[in-house]
Amino acid sequence: MANNIDYAASLELLNGLPATVVDTYKSLVSKGWRFWIVNSNRGYCNYHRKEITIPTWAKNRGSVYYTWYFCHEMAHALSPIGTNH
Repeated sequence: MANNIDYAASLELLNGLPATVVDTYKSLVSKGWRFWIVNSNRGYCNYHRKEITIPTWAKNRGSVYYTWYFCHEMAHALSPIGTNH
């Protein structure tokens, strides 16, 4: 995956997100989760590596959609393993 990471966009990961979303992000990071913006068709939540990816196109689509997409991927991380969502 390292080849797909958009490091410049990842530095601006939290720009434009509501405070409640940032709080949830910080909670997950404190538990070892990492977040990346990637050049990919879709985002992904990997429980075993504690990694969440958000596609560059979702970040560039606008703040409302980006916030939804970000929350969607975090919801996977917050759901128990095995729930398939």
